[in-house]
Amino acid sequence: MSDTSLSKTLSFVLRHKAPELGFTILPGGYIPVDEILAHHMFRRYSKDDIVRVVNQNQKKRFDMKVDPGRGDLIAANQGHSFLGLKKMNRTHIHFAQGEPGDGEVISGMRGSCQLMIYINLEKALSDGLSFFVSKNGVVLSPGDPSGCISPSYFSDVVQSRPRDVSVPLAPPPSPPCLLPCACISKRDPEI
Repeated sequence: MSDTSLSKTLSFVLRHKAPELGFTILPGGYIPVDEILAHHMFRRYSKDDIVRVVNQNQKKRFDMKVDPGRGDLIAANQGHSFLGLKKMNRTHIHFAQGEPGDGEVISGMRGSCQLMIYINLEKALSDGLSFFVSKNGVVLSPGDPSGCISPSYFSDVVQSRPRDVSVPLAPPPSPPCLLPCACISKRDPEI
């Protein structure tokens, strides 16, 4: 398999699917390389392949280090959805009520979105998070008191571009769910 395929799969797992796939997540989002290589998605790769992808990645998406007790560790440098959605410098976290290209989304999500995070709206509302719909259909939430929406409110994380990657993706969940417009696209500065 190509280095590009390995890089994309590493990014997706390290940023979004590591908890769901059962990896040991250490402080800073690091995961033991041995665990990565033991997973069926990475069995065709070697430690040398991972080191090469980390060292040759022009955007420096990954970091590796050695822990005396755990051996080689790897982490994505940013973009961890399992750490939660944050409003950053905005007043609200922005969401869309559909997917790009379905004709319903006019604002709230980039057409270049590569990752969609579905929110369990019923659970979020019952726990006291608030959501508002703007005049142009964008759903807004201030998040919790720290301006975040925890991954405990995620019902699914789906890679949308390309959908045919070698990562097991679940079908979209049934309502009540929303899609965030703060999904990740190649133009986002944190990729």
